Amino acid sequence: MESDTLIGQIIHTNLSIKKKLGQGGMGTVYLAENLKLREKKYAIKVLRRELTDKPGFRERFYEEARHQAQLDHANIVQMYDYFNVGDDFFLVMEYVDGQALGDMIDTANGPLPEKQALAIIRDVLAALNCAHSKGILHRDVKASNVLVDSSGRARLTDFGIARQAGARGFSEAGMMLGTAEYMSPEQIRNPETVDHRSDVYSAGILLFEMLTGKLPYTASSAAEVQRQQIGAPVPDPRAFHPAIGKRLAAIVTRAMCKDPDRRFQGCLEFQKTVDDYIRPRRLWWTVWAFVILASAASAFYFFQTRPETIQAVRGHMQSATSQYALLCQQARTLKMKQNGLRLARQSGNSGLADDFARQVVDIHANMNDFAANYVKQVTALTSYSGATVRQALSEGPAEGDSRDRAQYRQLALRDVRSIVAGGPPPDVQSMAGNCPP
Repeated sequence: MESDTLIGQIIHTNLSIKKKLGQGGMGTVYLAENLKLREKKYAIKVLRRELTDKPGFRERFYEEARHQAQLDHANIVQMYDYFNVGDDFFLVMEYVDGQALGDMIDTANGPLPEKQALAIIRDVLAALNCAHSKGILHRDVKASNVLVDSSGRARLTDFGIARQAGARGFSEAGMMLGTAEYMSPEQIRNPETVDHRSDVYSAGILLFEMLTGKLPYTASSAAEVQRQQIGAPVPDPRAFHPAIGKRLAAIVTRAMCKDPDRRFQGCLEFQKTVDDYIRPRRLWWTVWAFVILASAASAFYFFQTRPETIQAVRGHMQSATSQYALLCQQARTLKMKQNGLRLARQSGNSGLADDFARQVVDIHANMNDFAANYVKQVTALTSYSGATVRQALSEGPAEGDSRDRAQYRQLALRDVRSIVAGGPPPDVQSMAGNCPP
């Protein structure tokens, strides 16, 4: 680290390089600090010279970076800026204070807990679905490219070899893109023709690795791993970890089908199948809790609360918590965009600054809509008796519900009580101020 000449340097007038964070196939990542906003940290990737020296790289770099700047999602590490200084090309990205998934798997020295693995893969699939909806493929989904922050949220990073579906990209430089242990058969055979289902395959291998603690295909050379990816049968994850259920194993093996037409046809379908796998366990827990509570309730209390009324209360609460969650997601995105806007203005990148400014306006509009919908739902809840609301919500959170979801529910109940007591409904600012960290 001490010998790295970039450490201690100031680049682009206001970015101070503090230390080296890591190194990968596309370049080296450093921690940087904004001299004008010292509390703000960034991850800066410096691309390898072997890549940047290729003819036509500059044009491809700027085109690719513009596409990556479009990726605005809670499960994607945000890119703020891109530029070159001489022959060095830089990507300025959001700094995530967390741990790489690959390090988590190594530390566990075995499978991750099923609940944790499924939560992480859902986040990864949501990130990929966002990218695919914009025609962008990742092409290097792997454990080291997933960061898990302190709240447990997974963030997909290193879209450095991503590109628009159907467009010619960095592979024109004659490089083999991707990582052999995670590459789909079609990516190995003909990388120019892959579509979004190649990322589905890589996500399937990632889920296999989390559930078993091992990769499905390993060998002493990348060439041998690629041969296995193309020709070896898809292994049953239960052979690596017998505790995995048959249904979950079938989900993993479907994602890893050699034939793209037999896989999940998109990350959204993959994610919904994972949700369907989780949902029956949630339903059973809810039914069990209801039976216990109903047995303990008095006959008067039971008959005074009609089933359709209970269902209505639950529907209002579910809608309210969903609107609150969406508002908080937008609030987190707003902070990133506002920081990106400041950085773009400071760096003199007017085009990127205009893009960020438009996104900030759109996010404010979204937050106002979510807040209005939330107030509508909590106001509707005030029309029911306190006993009805308590019975409807007495089950508690279902297994698999996030900690954030339980917090949103408590915030909604607090606002219902406040409105019943004559207080004003919450506004955007107060709601955003109470968002879980």
